[in-house]
Amino acid sequence: MKIGIIGYNLFAIGGTARSNINLMTELVRNNEVVYYFNYAYFTQKDIKKFINQHSLFEKVNFNSVINLFNRQHLPDDIDYLIITREDLFPLSKLLHELFPNAELIGEIHTPLPLLPQQLDGLADLSCVRVANQRIQRQFAQKYHYSNIFVQTVNAGHIHWNIKETKENTTNNFVISSRFAENQKDIMYALKLFNELHKRGAKQYHLFLKGTGPDKWKYKKYIKEHNLTQMISFTKQLPSNFVYLSTSRFETFGYSIMEAIANHHPVLAYVGDDKSIEQIYSAFPSITWFTKQNINDDIQKLIKISKFKITKEIYQEDLAEFNKLTCNKNYVQALFRHFSQFNKVQSTVCLSSEGLDNLKSQIEQKLGKMNPNIFKKIYYCLRKIPIFDQIFKLIH
Repeated sequence: MKIGIIGYNLFAIGGTARSNINLMTELVRNNEVVYYFNYAYFTQKDIKKFINQHSLFEKVNFNSVINLFNRQHLPDDIDYLIITREDLFPLSKLLHELFPNAELIGEIHTPLPLLPQQLDGLADLSCVRVANQRIQRQFAQKYHYSNIFVQTVNAGHIHWNIKETKENTTNNFVISSRFAENQKDIMYALKLFNELHKRGAKQYHLFLKGTGPDKWKYKKYIKEHNLTQMISFTKQLPSNFVYLSTSRFETFGYSIMEAIANHHPVLAYVGDDKSIEQIYSAFPSITWFTKQNINDDIQKLIKISKFKITKEIYQEDLAEFNKLTCNKNYVQALFRHFSQFNKVQSTVCLSSEGLDNLKSQIEQKLGKMNPNIFKKIYYCLRKIPIFDQIFKLIH
């Protein structure tokens, strides 16, 4: 079969990009013909570098979302089109016109509280995939939409090794995340460590790994509260640590699963909507906190620093992982879900004005599909390490 994946940016770091990589890897292994359409600007050099890292992607046909509007370099036909960014759901009308035989599926990656009250393009999809039953119920209620199926994102890149289990304790804590305060609430972690500092418990250390618009806020807080000896930004993580998640919302939480598979205990916030707690409730290596009482959360932080991941605990985690992800039969399970829903028929033919309006609607949220020459030069310079460091200092 021919499968099209439409995403925002495969070449960036993030959970949705990782999900798309894993999905396409499984599709290629299943001998499907895969087409990938990227919204953000990219170059042939990006593709070459990407294929060097993921050799299976030599078989993937790379394309750009802008070519859907230009009607250039498109396949003759596609069986399924999977849209993996909610802001791209409005493309469904154009996709129906370009690929009338295709079945259109949407994926929900953004936490529901962060989605708008109206989701344009939803009615033109045959169905949508969500991460768990709680999200399924809430999505149906919020959007009065019933064509929803539950299947977690593929986690095939995560490798487990029972032989490497080390029963260590540690005072190191790690957050590896995009620095986007609205969703991740990393400031709460800084407040926890500031409270430890006040109590004289300076043996604990928090390592922050990531990039994002709110990094300056964290630097400012750390400096103002004299926490430089307890909190640091890093690219290289220590070998032993507790993974800390303060995120308000997660639809799956790859970083949590990656930490567990690599023998690290996890201290995680239950989430504003409790979705992440529902997903991982049966994993014994996770300790949950609520943000309702900072003293209680401090005690849990201190307690988990003495927690040991035994082989028995690790085996229980692995068993729960296998139940949750169905990695071995992921593509077959996906196609079974698709077959439960009827394909939405659409005879809409977009006028030139309608096409321009659609393009403008999407670009208002996601930026220009085809940036001007100055942005292209800036993009290329950011790929050169020395210039990237200069731009980071400027920002």
